[in-house]
Amino acid sequence: MTAVPADVPDAGKPTDVELWPPALSELERAGREAGKYFTAADLMTMLLPEPRWAVPGLVAEGLTLLVGAPKLGKSWLCLGLAVAVAGGGRALGRIEVQPGPVLYAALEDNPRRLQDRLRTILGGDPAPDDLHMVTALPRLPLLGEYLSGWLKANPTARLVIVDVLQKVRARTDGRGSVYTEDSECLGCLKALADQFGVPFVVVHHTRKMRDEGDVINEVSGSTGLTGAADAVLILKRARNTAEAVLHVTGRDISEGEHALTWDASRCLWAISDVPVMVAAMRDTRRSILAHLTEHPGHTPQQITASTGMNLNTVKSNVRRMVGDDQLSTDGQGHYSPPVTTGATATGATESDELQQLHGLHHVSATRAGEPSPCLCFPTTEGVGENCHRCPRYPLEETS
Repeated sequence: MTAVPADVPDAGKPTDVELWPPALSELERAGREAGKYFTAADLMTMLLPEPRWAVPGLVAEGLTLLVGAPKLGKSWLCLGLAVAVAGGGRALGRIEVQPGPVLYAALEDNPRRLQDRLRTILGGDPAPDDLHMVTALPRLPLLGEYLSGWLKANPTARLVIVDVLQKVRARTDGRGSVYTEDSECLGCLKALADQFGVPFVVVHHTRKMRDEGDVINEVSGSTGLTGAADAVLILKRARNTAEAVLHVTGRDISEGEHALTWDASRCLWAISDVPVMVAAMRDTRRSILAHLTEHPGHTPQQITASTGMNLNTVKSNVRRMVGDDQLSTDGQGHYSPPVTTGATATGATESDELQQLHGLHHVSATRAGEPSPCLCFPTTEGVGENCHRCPRYPLEETS
């Protein structure tokens, strides 16, 4: 307490002013008024709402950056998500979503192409009334006013998709910092997402160079983009295959990978039962893994004799697959699928992972979410009995 001069009346007695706590700093005063300043004790007593999800586990409120190589199927993925959320169906064939207004900015399409795509995805189902679509938008910063106006007019909006980022970036003279420009560009959109509590998905491209150490480094541009985003989804697909891998990382979502399957008849992506490792493989590696799943411990010569592939191709691939943890070896030229429970190169023991890999044989005959019967051992296991390697798939009865 501050000392009081003796000649002041009631000296030594505390005054009303002295009983008040010290004056708040400008930082604390302004922060508390805005609801952005609190002590740890204050924070732990707050009842805060859970984040809103457009797609539970994948797309939460805030800004999500969806990244992939050109012509990989990102726009089809976005349109499929938009249809599912606007109609309240199942996203990616499995994830139940709550319905609500969706704004899909298909900035690389024209109305005719967008209509064709929508007709394909709907497959005869009625178009959801709450799916709003636009094929042109102004660039930032004017874009912010347009999106803010739409969100105010649609207070129950569940999702905004901007496809693609390059079409809405503010034009620059090229003399500024790339990091600053990237961060400010995405920061403007994130501010809107945070202000309205609506999930935003912004589509972007990957760079040409791959990074085996960290897939985030494959995002085109500077770290200003990935740093500003709340979550990053990276879609990777081997060309001419029906599977892809969706890499997921973010602040409110669990980091992980999901295997996706492409349904060419409806142009829809769906979560797949195929192991992520298999979904990322090209045809040659898939064929080798499929053979070794059935014949663990075989040599490259035996693989070649059975599959008809070139011996040198097989040799180089099995070596690389061992390095990528896609195969195991005894060091004597025998190869097997990767195992986790003490299996040897001769396949004496089988792990759960090996049983899962057996599903590779069902991929070609399987539509999304609809496993086909197991035909792997129709002669050795007996008609109508379960396959001992793949117990989920009963054997198909034959005449």
